[in-house]
Parts: sequence; structure tokens; C-alpha cells
Amino acid sequence: MGIVTSNSANNVQLFLKAKNLTDCFDFIKSVSGLFGNSKVINRLMRANCLQP
Repeated sequence: MGIVTSNSANNVQLFLKAKNLTDCFDFIKSVSGLFGNSKVINRLMRANCLQP
């Protein structure tokens, strides 16, 4: 499982570390712009042979 966010990857890492959740996620993908997440999610789903 992973995280796709418009926040910086560093901020997400700090949050996960503070909550002891770093081992729960395989990747963090930081994208610029608020509306770029859907493209990244669709690309990751295709790359991993997942259905929407």
C-alpha cells in the first residue's frame, strides 16, 4: 500500500514516523499540484495491474 499526496514526501515521512506507521506503506509519491493525483494513481494502478 502506498501514499499519493500533494504534500512533500519529507512531511509525510515525518508524520508516519511520529505515528509509528512507516512500516505500513511501501511507497510515498509526492506530486505537484492538487489535481495531479488522479493521473499518478491511474498510472500506478496500470503498472501494478489493478482495476479501479
